[in-house]
Amino acid sequence: MADLAPSGRFINRLLTVSSRKIPLAFYRECAHNYLTMKTQDVIDFFGSRKKVAEKLGVKDVSAISHWGDSVPELRQYQIQVLTKNKLKADADTSSKAA
Repeated sequence: MADLAPSGRFINRLLTVSSRKIPLAFYRECAHNYLTMKTQDVIDFFGSRKKVAEKLGVKDVSAISHWGDSVPELRQYQIQVLTKNKLKADADTSSKAA
């Protein structure tokens, strides 16, 4: 039986996190849009931009530079798994509308 996304469409895109295939729709439904993991914290944890890229399976190290101050949402979850919750994807509740 095929899994359905909340919209009713089939899930055909998967994110690989620690050798596990996880439906992207799962992250989109469970994640907040206001995540605040800082790029510099990730670089400090792994030691360099090159090591971050290697751990994430990114071939172009300059892609890490394009993140700006905050790590993109899906990458935050991948990093959380890779660091065994030492770095966590978290919500910035001050940015949310009441």
